[in-house]
Amino acid sequence: MPVYVRKRGDKNYQYIARLVVNGKTTDRTQANFTTESKARKAGELKLSEMLTTLSIDDSDKLFADYYKEWMEAYKIGMSSPATDNMYKRVHRLVEQYFPNTKMKDISHIQVQRFVNDFAKNRTATTVRKNFNKLSMCLLHAFHNRVIPIDVTYNINISGQKSKPKETKFLHQSELKKLTNRLMDGISFADTERYFLLLQIATGRRIGEIMAVTYNTFNLDKKTLIINQNYDYLYTRQLKDTKNGVHTTIELDERWIEFFKPFLLYKKKEMLQSKITNKHNLIFVDKYMQPVHYEDVNSLLEKFCLQCGFKTDNGENKIITSHGIRHSVASNMLANGIDLMIVAEQLGDTPETIQKVYAHVINEMRVNNMDKIKKLSVELFA
Repeated sequence: MPVYVRKRGDKNYQYIARLVVNGKTTDRTQANFTTESKARKAGELKLSEMLTTLSIDDSDKLFADYYKEWMEAYKIGMSSPATDNMYKRVHRLVEQYFPNTKMKDISHIQVQRFVNDFAKNRTATTVRKNFNKLSMCLLHAFHNRVIPIDVTYNINISGQKSKPKETKFLHQSELKKLTNRLMDGISFADTERYFLLLQIATGRRIGEIMAVTYNTFNLDKKTLIINQNYDYLYTRQLKDTKNGVHTTIELDERWIEFFKPFLLYKKKEMLQSKITNKHNLIFVDKYMQPVHYEDVNSLLEKFCLQCGFKTDNGENKIITSHGIRHSVASNMLANGIDLMIVAEQLGDTPETIQKVYAHVINEMRVNNMDKIKKLSVELFA
């Protein structure tokens, strides 16, 4: 929101006070000032007047209304659906905690009390994430002179300590037991079982398995191409893989022999159905809709309980579909498969594999150091 000064003649200076709001530019000009400094000072006063006039209406708005307008203008649709939903949740918090508060009445102590109350029974990480979404709107209001002070300055973020995330995965013997349970008594109607077995065979993300089509399988070459993802949480549409990486996975011949009859059965079912399978997806129900991720995870929970998996402290170990991915990756690394190959198989970068599976890599490092020491002993014995 600058003030420009230009010379129009001898001892004749003109200011241009420019205000830009929501992409709209408003200029106010005046000339015949004898010096540049006088023109600039007058322009700054005019700009201040323009800002004051502009903010009168907004300062009388309810905070909830102002946040909604700001959110819809600057945030919604600019990022992922998950981010959009978080802004919407914060808007509901504003409605809850500031129900009748006008913008001009917001105080620093109100914002601090909101944070303190919201922090009860929540982690500091959760509080900070939500406060950040709130503070961006208030800072926007401050810089546009809607509110006179920065009410977000030096707010104290409190909350409980985050519990370290325990990534649940199955060891190789457990994964083998789960595989046997899933295959035992399986029929072509058990679409979710075949779904989980393909995920165990490949380690791919649940959305990528949902997006597998008849065209991506090559039974003769025994390969599966992973080149798309099904957004099962928000848009329910096919899109590119999470990081844009496309992979051709080689499958074991025995696995192909097991899976081929199911594949042919589902294809026949699709061709005979009066309902169109729009994207030729394999893992669909009788209405040609993709299997639901909750049904997949519920089935997986049932089989984990049947297998009797336990954590180190004796609790039932129940993993989700994403836990299968962790299990496959962890067991590959534990068996000495090169990190680059694991990353390629899973459709991740080596850096991501190193970060997510640090626990396994550290164990491998210790084991390898023991091997190095053993070699050294043998050499110098």
